[in-house]
Amino acid sequence: MMYERLKTYNIYTRRYFYPLCSEANCYRALPSAELGKLPVARKAANEVLALPFFGSLGDEGAHRVSDAIAYLLEG
Repeated sequence: MMYERLKTYNIYTRRYFYPLCSEANCYRALPSAELGKLPVARKAANEVLALPFFGSLGDEGAHRVSDAIAYLLEG
């Protein structure tokens, strides 16, 4: 999992679309929130990561993050 592999480089991410709004108590009982519905949203919630971004990250930090991702994707 990319999340775990990035942690080995001290790059900490989080799931971006997690939890889905449809999983909140106020929406959970709606027909549109049923388990078989929203397959694209559920896939995004399971796969999309928020990368580090903050003012002091700078160009060097951004390049470090992107280089680590490129390296990990190359296998």
